[in-house]
Amino acid sequence: MKTLKSQSGVTLTEILTTLSVITILLSMSVPSYSEFIVKRRVAAGADLIATFFENARMEAVKRNQFASVTYKKADNGQDWCLGAVIGKELTCDCMAETPACQIGTAPMVLSNDSFTQLNDLVANFNTGTISYDPVRGILTNPASSVTMQVKHSAEDYRVDISVNAVGSVSKCTPAGHKLVGFPTCI
Repeated sequence: MKTLKSQSGVTLTEILTTLSVITILLSMSVPSYSEFIVKRRVAAGADLIATFFENARMEAVKRNQFASVTYKKADNGQDWCLGAVIGKELTCDCMAETPACQIGTAPMVLSNDSFTQLNDLVANFNTGTISYDPVRGILTNPASSVTMQVKHSAEDYRVDISVNAVGSVSKCTPAGHKLVGFPTCI
């Protein structure tokens, strides 16, 4: 009686079948992954901006001094920045080559050139300045509340960031621009 030899290794057909399945799965997942990256960039940019306002408020209370945040857009309409300084209704040019925006010895500037996740984000807002009261952390001028819209330059994902009269920062997404982790704007 003849015995069969056991086969070791894989055949060319098995390798080609496995590679075909992997290629099909990857081609289906790449668009989803790209969309995920864009959504996370918008969310990270909104979080950075909200944290910037919250840090300026905290510094005013911690130092028991007024803190001002200047938010500015460049003439080209795409570049934008935020800068913070200690002082009531003081401004700093966060777009300058060497901005004088700092609290203590720490520079306090955030711009779309600062972080790679902000490069492809567009921010819509009116240029201005707000100041935080050092005792309660509220805005010194309640009428100077801020609303910013942060969106991706190529996709339709958006987060609205608001600083209200009591200095609280809120983030939400408008209906139709929904991002996971943010409530829908009312």
